[in-house]
Amino acid sequence: MERLGYYPHEQPTGMDWKVPVLDMCTMGMAPGQLTILAGGSGEGKSMLCAHIVRAAVAQGGRVALFTMEMGNPEYQSRLVTAVSGVQRRKSKREAENNPYSPVEARLMDDATGVIQGWDLHSKSRGGITVGEIAANVKTLDVDKHVDLVVVDYLQLMGGQDQDNQAGSLKAITGALKNLAMDVGCHVIAVSQMNRAGRGEMRGRDSVKLSCLVTDEKFPLPLKEYLMGGAIEN
Repeated sequence: MERLGYYPHEQPTGMDWKVPVLDMCTMGMAPGQLTILAGGSGEGKSMLCAHIVRAAVAQGGRVALFTMEMGNPEYQSRLVTAVSGVQRRKSKREAENNPYSPVEARLMDDATGVIQGWDLHSKSRGGITVGEIAANVKTLDVDKHVDLVVVDYLQLMGGQDQDNQAGSLKAITGALKNLAMDVGCHVIAVSQMNRAGRGEMRGRDSVKLSCLVTDEKFPLPLKEYLMGGAIEN
Protein backbone atom coordinates (compact mmCIF):
# COMPACT_ATOMS: atom_id res chain seq x y z
CA MET A 1 0.00 0.00 0.00
CA GLU A 2 1.12 3.54 -0.78
CA ARG A 3 0.02 6.61 1.10
CA LEU A 4 -1.58 9.02 -1.36
CA GLY A 5 -1.18 12.76 -1.32
CA TYR A 6 2.42 13.02 -2.52
CA TYR A 7 1.88 12.79 -6.28
CA PRO A 8 1.78 15.94 -8.46
CA HIS A 9 -1.73 17.17 -9.23
CA GLU A 10 -1.80 16.28 -12.92
CA GLN A 11 -3.40 13.77 -15.24
CA PRO A 12 -1.07 11.13 -16.69
CA THR A 13 -0.29 11.91 -20.31
CA GLY A 14 1.61 9.98 -22.94
CA MET A 15 3.20 10.36 -26.34
CA ASP A 16 1.18 11.97 -29.11
CA TRP A 17 -0.68 9.69 -31.50
CA LYS A 18 0.20 12.06 -34.37
CA VAL A 19 -3.41 11.57 -35.46
CA PRO A 20 -4.95 15.03 -34.89
CA VAL A 21 -8.44 13.83 -33.96
CA LEU A 22 -7.05 11.33 -31.42
CA ASP A 23 -4.69 13.89 -29.92
CA MET A 24 -7.65 16.27 -29.61
CA CYS A 25 -9.88 13.73 -27.83
CA THR A 26 -7.43 11.85 -25.58
CA MET A 27 -4.49 12.35 -23.23
CA GLY A 28 -2.21 10.72 -25.78
CA MET A 29 -0.79 7.23 -25.27
CA ALA A 30 -1.13 7.53 -21.51
CA PRO A 31 0.83 4.96 -19.47
CA GLY A 32 -1.16 2.24 -17.77
CA GLN A 33 -3.97 2.42 -20.33
CA LEU A 34 -5.32 -0.14 -22.80
CA THR A 35 -6.77 0.98 -26.14
CA ILE A 36 -8.85 -1.36 -28.28
CA LEU A 37 -8.49 -0.58 -31.98
CA ALA A 38 -11.43 -2.36 -33.60
CA GLY A 39 -12.72 -2.56 -37.14
CA GLY A 40 -13.79 -4.90 -39.88
CA SER A 41 -11.45 -6.83 -42.15
CA GLY A 42 -9.57 -4.64 -44.60
CA GLU A 43 -10.57 -1.34 -42.97
CA GLY A 44 -7.00 -0.20 -42.25
CA LYS A 45 -6.35 -1.31 -38.66
CA SER A 46 -2.79 -2.50 -39.35
CA MET A 47 -2.06 0.61 -41.41
CA LEU A 48 -3.17 2.85 -38.54
CA CYS A 49 -1.07 0.78 -36.11
CA ALA A 50 1.98 1.23 -38.34
CA HIS A 51 1.44 4.99 -38.30
CA ILE A 52 1.11 5.02 -34.49
CA VAL A 53 4.25 2.88 -34.10
CA ARG A 54 6.14 5.28 -36.36
CA ALA A 55 4.88 8.24 -34.32
CA ALA A 56 5.95 6.61 -31.05
CA VAL A 57 9.51 5.76 -32.09
CA ALA A 58 9.90 9.20 -33.68
CA GLN A 59 9.23 10.66 -30.21
CA GLY A 60 11.99 8.50 -28.73
CA GLY A 61 9.72 5.78 -27.39
CA ARG A 62 10.57 2.09 -27.13
CA VAL A 63 7.95 -0.06 -28.84
CA ALA A 64 7.22 -3.78 -28.59
CA LEU A 65 5.15 -5.16 -31.46
CA PHE A 66 3.49 -8.58 -31.52
CA THR A 67 2.03 -9.47 -34.89
CA MET A 68 0.17 -12.69 -35.61
CA GLU A 69 -1.18 -11.82 -39.05
CA MET A 70 2.09 -11.23 -40.89
CA GLY A 71 5.77 -12.03 -40.38
CA ASN A 72 8.45 -9.52 -39.45
CA PRO A 73 9.79 -9.24 -43.05
CA GLU A 74 6.33 -8.38 -44.39
CA TYR A 75 5.67 -5.91 -41.58
CA GLN A 76 9.03 -4.22 -42.19
CA SER A 77 8.19 -4.03 -45.89
CA ARG A 78 5.02 -2.12 -45.04
CA LEU A 79 6.93 0.23 -42.76
CA VAL A 80 9.47 0.86 -45.53
CA THR A 81 6.61 1.74 -47.85
CA ALA A 82 5.13 4.12 -45.28
CA VAL A 83 8.44 5.86 -44.54
CA SER A 84 9.71 6.06 -48.13
CA GLY A 85 6.42 7.04 -49.74
CA VAL A 86 7.12 4.58 -52.56
CA GLN A 87 3.98 2.79 -53.72
CA ARG A 88 4.09 -0.87 -52.78
CA ARG A 89 3.80 -3.42 -55.58
CA LYS A 90 0.97 -5.76 -54.61
CA SER A 91 1.57 -8.62 -57.03
CA LYS A 92 4.35 -10.31 -59.00
CA ARG A 93 2.78 -9.14 -62.24
CA GLU A 94 2.69 -5.54 -61.03
CA ALA A 95 6.31 -5.79 -59.91
CA GLU A 96 7.33 -7.14 -63.34
CA ASN A 97 5.33 -4.56 -65.31
CA ASN A 98 6.28 -1.64 -63.08
CA PRO A 99 9.64 -2.42 -61.42
CA TYR A 100 11.10 -0.07 -58.83
CA SER A 101 13.15 2.71 -60.38
CA PRO A 102 16.68 3.52 -59.12
CA VAL A 103 15.26 6.55 -57.30
CA GLU A 104 12.55 4.46 -55.62
CA ALA A 105 15.10 1.80 -54.66
CA ARG A 106 17.32 4.46 -53.07
CA LEU A 107 14.38 5.91 -51.14
CA MET A 108 13.50 2.44 -49.84
CA ASP A 109 17.10 1.79 -48.81
CA ASP A 110 17.13 5.10 -46.95
CA ALA A 111 13.84 4.17 -45.24
CA THR A 112 15.31 0.83 -44.15
CA GLY A 113 18.20 2.72 -42.55
CA VAL A 114 15.75 4.97 -40.71
CA ILE A 115 13.84 1.97 -39.36
CA GLN A 116 17.08 0.34 -38.21
CA GLY A 117 17.63 3.37 -35.99
CA TRP A 118 14.27 3.00 -34.27
CA ASP A 119 13.90 1.41 -30.84
CA LEU A 120 11.34 -1.03 -32.29
CA HIS A 121 11.22 -4.70 -31.31
CA SER A 122 8.89 -7.16 -33.02
CA LYS A 123 7.88 -10.76 -32.52
CA SER A 124 5.81 -12.49 -35.20
CA ARG A 125 4.28 -15.81 -34.23
CA GLY A 126 0.76 -17.10 -34.52
CA GLY A 127 -0.92 -18.27 -31.36
CA ILE A 128 1.30 -16.37 -28.93
CA THR A 129 -0.25 -16.20 -25.46
CA VAL A 130 -0.72 -13.15 -23.28
CA GLY A 131 1.68 -14.68 -20.76
CA GLU A 132 4.42 -14.86 -23.39
CA ILE A 133 3.73 -11.27 -24.42
CA ALA A 134 3.99 -10.10 -20.81
CA ALA A 135 7.26 -12.02 -20.29
CA ASN A 136 8.80 -10.52 -23.45
CA VAL A 137 7.73 -6.99 -22.55
CA LYS A 138 9.00 -7.21 -18.98
CA THR A 139 12.35 -8.59 -20.18
CA LEU A 140 12.65 -5.79 -22.73
CA ASP A 141 11.73 -3.26 -20.03
CA VAL A 142 14.69 -4.20 -17.81
CA ASP A 143 17.38 -2.16 -19.57
CA LYS A 144 15.12 0.58 -20.95
CA HIS A 145 11.49 1.43 -20.29
CA VAL A 146 8.94 0.17 -22.82
CA ASP A 147 6.52 2.94 -23.77
CA LEU A 148 4.14 1.21 -26.18
CA VAL A 149 3.00 -2.38 -26.77
CA VAL A 150 0.99 -3.29 -29.88
CA VAL A 151 -0.83 -6.63 -30.22
CA ASP A 152 -2.14 -7.37 -33.74
CA TYR A 153 -4.58 -9.02 -33.31
CA LEU A 154 -6.65 -10.46 -30.41
CA GLN A 155 -8.56 -13.18 -32.24
CA LEU A 156 -5.33 -14.87 -33.38
CA MET A 157 -3.82 -15.09 -29.90
CA GLY A 158 -3.29 -18.48 -28.32
CA GLY A 159 -4.73 -19.87 -25.11
CA GLN A 160 -8.36 -19.38 -26.13
CA ASP A 161 -11.18 -21.74 -25.32
CA GLN A 162 -12.97 -22.26 -28.64
CA ASP A 163 -16.16 -23.18 -26.79
CA ASN A 164 -16.12 -19.87 -24.93
CA GLN A 165 -14.15 -17.48 -27.11
CA ALA A 166 -15.86 -14.39 -25.71
CA GLY A 167 -14.83 -15.35 -22.17
CA SER A 168 -11.28 -16.08 -23.33
CA LEU A 169 -10.97 -12.71 -25.08
CA LYS A 170 -12.30 -10.96 -21.98
CA ALA A 171 -9.58 -12.65 -19.91
CA ILE A 172 -6.92 -11.71 -22.48
CA THR A 173 -7.91 -8.04 -22.55
CA GLY A 174 -7.96 -8.01 -18.75
CA ALA A 175 -4.43 -9.43 -18.69
CA LEU A 176 -3.25 -6.84 -21.23
CA LYS A 177 -4.69 -4.07 -19.05
CA ASN A 178 -2.79 -5.52 -16.09
CA LEU A 179 0.39 -5.52 -18.21
CA ALA A 180 -0.12 -1.85 -19.04
CA MET A 181 -0.45 -1.00 -15.34
CA ASP A 182 2.42 -3.24 -14.20
CA VAL A 183 4.93 -1.89 -16.74
CA GLY A 184 3.52 1.63 -16.94
CA CYS A 185 3.19 1.51 -20.71
CA HIS A 186 0.36 2.02 -23.17
CA VAL A 187 -1.06 -1.11 -24.81
CA ILE A 188 -2.92 -1.15 -28.12
CA ALA A 189 -4.86 -4.33 -28.88
CA VAL A 190 -6.22 -4.72 -32.41
CA SER A 191 -9.53 -6.55 -32.70
CA GLN A 192 -11.76 -7.73 -35.52
CA MET A 193 -15.36 -6.56 -35.23
CA ASN A 194 -18.28 -8.90 -35.70
CA ARG A 195 -20.08 -7.91 -38.91
CA ALA A 196 -23.37 -9.50 -37.91
CA GLY A 197 -26.08 -6.87 -37.73
CA ARG A 198 -24.02 -4.03 -39.18
CA GLY A 199 -25.98 -4.02 -42.42
CA GLU A 200 -29.33 -3.43 -40.76
CA MET A 201 -27.90 -0.61 -38.63
CA ARG A 202 -26.91 1.40 -41.70
CA GLY A 203 -30.49 2.40 -42.45
CA ARG A 204 -31.36 3.55 -38.93
CA ASP A 205 -30.60 7.25 -38.47
CA SER A 206 -31.27 7.06 -34.74
CA VAL A 207 -28.12 4.98 -34.18
CA LYS A 208 -25.72 6.98 -36.33
CA LEU A 209 -23.00 9.37 -35.23
CA SER A 210 -21.02 11.97 -37.14
CA CYS A 211 -17.40 11.18 -37.90
CA LEU A 212 -15.10 13.52 -35.95
CA VAL A 213 -13.00 14.06 -39.07
CA THR A 214 -15.45 14.27 -41.97
CA ASP A 215 -18.88 14.82 -40.31
CA GLU A 216 -20.15 11.91 -42.41
CA LYS A 217 -22.76 9.77 -40.68
CA PHE A 218 -21.73 6.25 -39.72
CA PRO A 219 -23.47 3.46 -37.79
CA LEU A 220 -22.73 3.63 -34.09
CA PRO A 221 -20.37 0.73 -33.23
CA LEU A 222 -22.21 -1.32 -30.62
CA LYS A 223 -20.43 -3.42 -28.05
CA GLU A 224 -22.23 -6.49 -29.42
CA TYR A 225 -19.91 -6.24 -32.43
CA LEU A 226 -16.99 -6.88 -30.06
CA MET A 227 -17.70 -10.53 -29.29
CA GLY A 228 -20.90 -9.87 -27.36
CA GLY A 229 -19.33 -7.01 -25.44
CA ALA A 230 -16.67 -9.14 -23.73
CA ILE A 231 -13.76 -7.12 -25.17
CA GLU A 232 -15.48 -3.77 -24.66
CA ASN A 233 -16.30 -4.61 -21.07
